[in-house]
Amino acid sequence: MSSPSCQLDASCADASAPITCAEIDASSRPLLLLVVSAALWLVVGSILGLISSLTFHAPKMFADCAAMSFGRSHPAANNAFLYGFAVPAGLAVLLWLAGRIGRTKLIGAPLVVLGWLLWNIGVTVGVLGILQGENTGHEWLEFSRSASGFLLIGYVAVALAGVLTFRARKEGKLELSQWFILAALFWFPWIYSTSHLLLLIWPVRGVLQSVITWWYVNNLANVWMVLVGLAAAFYFVPKFAKAPLHSRPMGLFSFWSVILFGSWAGIPAGAPVPAWIPAVSTLGAFLSIAGILATWLNLSKTLCLADRHAQRSLSETFIPFGVKVFPVAALLGVLAQPAGVSGLLNFTWFLPAQQQLLVYGFYGLVLMGALHFMVSRLAPVADPKPMFAFLHFIGCAGGVVIFFLALACGGVAQGGVMNDSTVPFLNVVKGTLMWIRLSSLGELLMILGNLLFLLNVVLAVVRFLKVSMESFMAENAKPAGVRA
Repeated sequence: MSSPSCQLDASCADASAPITCAEIDASSRPLLLLVVSAALWLVVGSILGLISSLTFHAPKMFADCAAMSFGRSHPAANNAFLYGFAVPAGLAVLLWLAGRIGRTKLIGAPLVVLGWLLWNIGVTVGVLGILQGENTGHEWLEFSRSASGFLLIGYVAVALAGVLTFRARKEGKLELSQWFILAALFWFPWIYSTSHLLLLIWPVRGVLQSVITWWYVNNLANVWMVLVGLAAAFYFVPKFAKAPLHSRPMGLFSFWSVILFGSWAGIPAGAPVPAWIPAVSTLGAFLSIAGILATWLNLSKTLCLADRHAQRSLSETFIPFGVKVFPVAALLGVLAQPAGVSGLLNFTWFLPAQQQLLVYGFYGLVLMGALHFMVSRLAPVADPKPMFAFLHFIGCAGGVVIFFLALACGGVAQGGVMNDSTVPFLNVVKGTLMWIRLSSLGELLMILGNLLFLLNVVLAVVRFLKVSMESFMAENAKPAGVRA
């Protein structure tokens, strides 16, 4: 009986295909640079996130270290996750999918290597700068101008390789995932360059800076990450189910819903701007509900066709979990928009909880599943042991669920007390400590999962390099008795 991983490659085993999956994967091996660095930055970001959490319920622990204070460790953690893990890992998945779906080799491998180098220089400079106190003050855009320049040039180099690969595809008709791939490749440089021009190069004045920041954060989380996550989901879920997608038109509806309405949201009710701006933001959020439900229904009906008793690979555990998390996280973000709800939840721990559920619970876990599948093809090794895979999944999935439930419940309770003018603010802060401690437990589990992910990726790459080197040496060894 063939393994699940072999069956997932059945679509590439067509003898009439001019290029095999093995050839596509061999050309895509430079993407391993993006994967390994992303896994490393994920661990760094999660450790910094735990440190920032500990500053609340153990403030004396880092009292003498300015770099580990909440004002530095928290933005450093966010940026290490976003730009160290989320973007490069997303690019690796997009480029690999572009080759696999388009049945073509990766075009522009040197561009990928150059982009990887520039990108990691930018992330390193940016994170170290934040820890040293160099911060722009704009959420998710705290990197200095010099670091941001490296990021933008590095992204363009890698994305250009993706566009060239997409252009070299063998079939003119676009598969559903290709719509998401192409949109994602162009969306990030647009929002990143626009926000930097309006905030750092030619800064707008006053509250418009906050509007641009909200716009960028919302577009990165609710548009770009959703595009990348759904590109992977719409590719892998039908393969796991060994059946076609339930509805392609419904998938296209999801795509246009994200593109047309996803970027509207993000500006909270009560923001110090003209009232029509939060109103339009809330309207856009509610218009996206139909697309969220369509995505959930489409993928759920496809997953229902899967054999529940079949042996499952690690990817088939992570991606369905992320798919199930997506509608919950997205709908909670929509429901937090109206003025009545926003008045209760704004400035509480509920919003970071919902954001973490989306960017880690959905996007992060879907990407981990996709990357596990990728690495097993780009660096062929045996699948990890069942216990190893189980601990990895429990750490990531269990950690994000505990983190979300703790801060979401704490945020609702915090909002209710904050709206009571008779309660001193110090009492409000003390009342959140129990929930923060519980969320730290979730962060510990996520660190465990992230460490196992890094270990799995590094061991796979090292083992592959060792086998490749031994094979190369054996093929080029001179016969005994022959002198140089």
